[in-house]
Amino acid sequence: MNLKKLLFCLLFILSGSIMAQEQAPENQKTSTTVVSKFAFKTGNLEELKNIDYDLLRAAFEGNAADARISVKISFEGEAPEVADGQLTQFVIEMKGRSGNLEKIIHKLDTRLKKLVAEME
Repeated sequence: MNLKKLLFCLLFILSGSIMAQEQAPENQKTSTTVVSKFAFKTGNLEELKNIDYDLLRAAFEGNAADARISVKISFEGEAPEVADGQLTQFVIEMKGRSGNLEKIIHKLDTRLKKLVAEME
């Protein structure tokens, strides 16, 4: 009789612990991270000339194609001798979708080269 009670209790405890280990798949949630903004700020013209756009591509590579993004490049440098009308500060900001990142980079690079040429 004691053996039957012992086996019953043992099976009861084991079945409860086995059921507690099971997790229903609908309770599992996945999370995603979306990078929406990238900002680059410098006071050095050489850094502006040598921006690595691969870092920009890597920052947005996990985004969905329709995710809204913003890329901002700022220059705040003071030249020792500034002539009247000489450009010393600017901000370029491009907005769009992750799927259009290559177009954004191309426009950004074109405008940046023009501004850097004016500053030299």
